[in-house]
Amino acid sequence: MELSLPKEYCEAVHGLENGPNVGSCGTSTYTGQRVLVENIETDPKWEKIKHHALPHGMRCCWSEPIKNSSGKVLGAFGMYNNHPALPNEEELHDLISAARLAGIVMERDQAQKRIRVLAYTDQLTGLASRLFFSAY
Repeated sequence: MELSLPKEYCEAVHGLENGPNVGSCGTSTYTGQRVLVENIETDPKWEKIKHHALPHGMRCCWSEPIKNSSGKVLGAFGMYNNHPALPNEEELHDLISAARLAGIVMERDQAQKRIRVLAYTDQLTGLASRLFFSAY
């Protein structure tokens, strides 16, 4: 398994809208469900974008939705392999755990950003608060 995705692949799929037939991660984000694609080359969910994945040796993709603590889908965590396959028990556990951890990190980041906005913005006017000017 690759530890990171090829830059060319990331650039090609960046900005694609999520939907029921947008690869594994786009479908998982859209449906909020796990998507296990055994063979990218033959799976209909990959029909429109497989030409971006196959040249990089990406042959299967397993995707788990990343959710926050209230169940809102924030994205998807995908694992790729260089041969057609479905995950074994350990790989499935790793996929689920990675998505949960990503959800915790993303939710924490969103909370920190929200706290920063609340601390440095006057909620009535939307302008910078006194605290903002004293901090900077």
